[in-house]
Amino acid sequence: MVTGRCAIRPKQVTKMPLRFRRFTFLLVLTSLLLLPFFTEFGFTQQAARNKEVWDVKLASNTQAKSNITIQNQCKQSHSFTVVPQSVPYLRLPADPTVTVSGHSTQNFPVTFNTDGMQTGEYRGTVTVKCDTCREERGCAQSNEILPLRLTIPPIGALQGPTPTRTAQVEEGQSCTDEKCKVKEVILNTGYDQAAGAPYTPVQPDGYWELVDSPNPGLTIPTSAWVINSIWGSPLPNSKWISAYNNANWNVDNPAPEKPYSFQRCFCTCEGIKTLDIDLLMLVDNVADVYFDGVLIGQQTDETTGSFTKPLHIHPPPIEIKPGKHCLRIDVRNLSGVAMGLDITGTIKSASPVGAPLFLSPACCSPAGKIMGRKIDDANCNGKDDNEPGLPGWIITATNTITGATVTATTDANGFYYFNNLSPGTYTISESPQAGWSQSIPGGGGTYTVKLETGQVIQRDFGNCRKAQESCAQVTTREVACKADGAGGYVYSFSITNNSGRDVHQILLTPPAGSTFTLSQQVFNLSTPLQNGQSTTLTVNIGNVKPGEKVCFLATLMSRDGPCCTVEVCPVLPSCCAQIKDVRLVPVANSPGSFDYTFTVVNMTPNVIENIYLTPPSGVTVTPVYLPVSIPGNGGSVTQTVRITGATPGSKVCFRISLHTRGMKECCSLEHCISVPGDAMPRPGRPQ
Repeated sequence: MVTGRCAIRPKQVTKMPLRFRRFTFLLVLTSLLLLPFFTEFGFTQQAARNKEVWDVKLASNTQAKSNITIQNQCKQSHSFTVVPQSVPYLRLPADPTVTVSGHSTQNFPVTFNTDGMQTGEYRGTVTVKCDTCREERGCAQSNEILPLRLTIPPIGALQGPTPTRTAQVEEGQSCTDEKCKVKEVILNTGYDQAAGAPYTPVQPDGYWELVDSPNPGLTIPTSAWVINSIWGSPLPNSKWISAYNNANWNVDNPAPEKPYSFQRCFCTCEGIKTLDIDLLMLVDNVADVYFDGVLIGQQTDETTGSFTKPLHIHPPPIEIKPGKHCLRIDVRNLSGVAMGLDITGTIKSASPVGAPLFLSPACCSPAGKIMGRKIDDANCNGKDDNEPGLPGWIITATNTITGATVTATTDANGFYYFNNLSPGTYTISESPQAGWSQSIPGGGGTYTVKLETGQVIQRDFGNCRKAQESCAQVTTREVACKADGAGGYVYSFSITNNSGRDVHQILLTPPAGSTFTLSQQVFNLSTPLQNGQSTTLTVNIGNVKPGEKVCFLATLMSRDGPCCTVEVCPVLPSCCAQIKDVRLVPVANSPGSFDYTFTVVNMTPNVIENIYLTPPSGVTVTPVYLPVSIPGNGGSVTQTVRITGATPGSKVCFRISLHTRGMKECCSLEHCISVPGDAMPRPGRPQ
């Protein structure tokens, strides 16, 4: 019974899709988590009086919505503030204050988030304070303290021995068509089931989707990307997948940040009783595995074992009903090197054993997808050389029969997606932008594709900036770290005079408000720089950070004054290490394979204990992880790895990252080598 002036009470916790049944002072949440109880109580609004505990049970890595109902029993409207204490898993709105009219109630929304939390019991309080009640005579409302206890049970504790999953059969499912029925669901990542072989990287996975991400620039949901492995050989009949189109894109997302969530959904038909899930998983770095929202396995090993030793997940048979169901893998990247997932396995009917009570992927999800990337083709060569994407470009898909069009805008990484397209023939085009020329595709600049049922098609666009005449042309010669240990860079560049006038002096001017320094800003030329001639300047740049793009103005001065000003923008490399004594030796009877020996000089003050090498697409390095112990400030170590898939005569660039104890990334750099054009052993030279 609620007494007193103001009642504050927790309401139901919502985790979609859920169903609720309310009882007197008790709420039972019926969901896929089976009996997580959310107890609802009434509270007397008296000063700082402790109440009964609000009990919440949730699985780890779960989010659920709830409300605290605030009842104002005074005559006037009052402002109430909700203050959480020692409950970091309880998320409040940005404004923790709510105004409640007199003699009325109002819900205050909250969210439980158990991402990254371990099994156990967590206690805290929520205090609701009336900020304005003292201003009304006779209003006795003050503070209400709500004790809160969150319990996270062990894996499977919420699901019971044989949990039942229910789902609605969606339109397009054809359980009445025997041709649609299959005996198993293939879980292999990067595996083209229609072709019966793994996909060729880099292209989208037609069966695994990315449904959540810590990167707000990614479009969700979309197909996962099949990528080249940097972890060695993938599991049989599979490839690694990622949220990005290569392993180098490696945003760390430790809890409580969102995971990268990969999902594989499938459909079951009438007659199925229990499922058998059996899979092997490699992951970089850790992952939680859910079936229909229930945790069925975890990879918690934060060492290299998570991506070198497959984890076997094989829960007891699970009761199930006809409909669509999903396996979800929540992946967290922790080491700042690479992120990906590799799975092989199946889902079969455990009862009746081996019965063909699943729908084929095309019958379960008949809609198709067209996706791709908008590439900043900086060198205008008409191909993707691991170049950045272009956001904000409009891509259009037009059905050639109906004329219906849909548009998509490229996201922060340059990707565009058309999901849920009906089978048919489509023309894919881009909307041009001023100052850019299209380099991919050639010809008419559009694609015409025939989209089959359940198919995923990738088509990329590329653009390069149009050449513009300039009164001067700047070419970077070298950007080198200063060797005196004081930091900064030595920058050499050539400048060509296209102004049509003789130049006697060149001025370098940092923009107003900049913090970097230029050691020399005035260059008096001993002989005039005539039109079409070039000269090389060298300047020291200080008070900058590695990777920053520093821009300054270069002004060409004639005897009559300035005749040309251009912007100079060098990109400053990392000064974390030097790569020396590089040697490349071809492997006998193995074209494209080389033993690569190099020396790493640690220029940081830290002791380096781990080195990771990330090769470009199509090239494999074995091993990619090197345990070392390199003292700081000039310590060095020599290592040898094997490079496979390198084209003779080509230039191969890969990322080298240095890590301290605990796999914490210290710094990284890009290193390029020239691959010999023949099979004769010769030393390589860093580029």
